[in-house]
Amino acid sequence: MQICFMLYLLNELLALIATYLPWESLQILTQVSRLFWEVAMPPFFRLLCFEPPQVLVVLNIEYAVLEALSIWRCTNAFILPDSIWFSVTGVTTDCHLNVLSIFFESLKGYESFLQVHLQLLTAPRQPTYSFVHLLNCIRVSGCKNLHCHDVQQTYGVLRADLKLSSFTRAAPSCFSKLEVLEMTSSLLFSLAVIPFTVTTLYNSPISCLILKNTLLTAAQWSTLLGHLSMQHLRSLEVDDSCTAYSLVMFLACHNVRDLTFSQGHPTVSRSSHAPVCLPLPSLEHLDGPPACIHSLASFAMLPTTLESLTVCFW
Repeated sequence: MQICFMLYLLNELLALIATYLPWESLQILTQVSRLFWEVAMPPFFRLLCFEPPQVLVVLNIEYAVLEALSIWRCTNAFILPDSIWFSVTGVTTDCHLNVLSIFFESLKGYESFLQVHLQLLTAPRQPTYSFVHLLNCIRVSGCKNLHCHDVQQTYGVLRADLKLSSFTRAAPSCFSKLEVLEMTSSLLFSLAVIPFTVTTLYNSPISCLILKNTLLTAAQWSTLLGHLSMQHLRSLEVDDSCTAYSLVMFLACHNVRDLTFSQGHPTVSRSSHAPVCLPLPSLEHLDGPPACIHSLASFAMLPTTLESLTVCFW
């Protein structure tokens, strides 16, 4: 029977030894035993320039502290943040995404937190499995607000001849507490990510939905809206490329109070459908450019109780 003589050393001496170790060795040491975990954790955090917060509202995740997240998550000092920010840039690797996925997976079953901001500054044009897995981990973690936005970059999108119905018919059930969903990136509508997007829209109690910079065609917009049933939806913002006919048919089945047209794809699709006049009694606020509002009014009966109408000239 071998005896580990380090266990007989004073804790103060073990802590002193730990200060001479590199962060890789300290990370391994945290996985040996509870004693070594407590000894190695403080110098490990110091080397990564990570200071566990005492009161936490917003957590900005930098690459340097990614390795510290899993250790911090296991401490008694862990505080569930109200908001998490993470930027995907050109130097983001699958390793970074995988570490972040593990962190979000560990939050499943925990008390729900408020929001996640995923900034796609220079996201990859071809999303990897790790990126899609991260999105899925965020969705099932219990967060209520998810914001995915970029700086108006154009990524690989669905082919114009590809029908969205192949994804809407196969959308599986999943756990989600998302109430606010903002997708202002065509990356979320690329071939690799569209299953996540459709599944999230189908399974979340979303009350506020923002879909911008989608680059969807008129037919794809029609399919997407035609298959959605979002009974909790109260606020909707879409690209000005969303066809008015498809939008009115969607609004007629929902109780949307706030509707906003945002500047999106430069080509505004014209509908070939014959004019209809569907009532939209729940609509209270309408915001957008004149062409979009006029097109909407040609298919819908705007309520006399409309509280505000904002016309934007870009």
